[in-house]
Amino acid sequence: MTNIDKPYVVIDSELEEAYFVESGILSNANNYMSGEFPVLDVGNNIVTFNGGVSKLEITPNWRWL
Repeated sequence: MTNIDKPYVVIDSELEEAYFVESGILSNANNYMSGEFPVLDVGNNIVTFNGGVSKLEITPNWRWL
């Protein structure tokens, strides 16, 4: 993601959608994406970021069959 000026952005790698919520309104942020949507592999992953990022939260979307 580049040039983000919002408090937070949600990146949904499965749906390949990025968005932010501002004043209760959902807004598309796909135009801020640079490259591929991130994919986490099974096991340990290394996540890096730079810029003004103060927090990174990863929420798993578990599936059971």
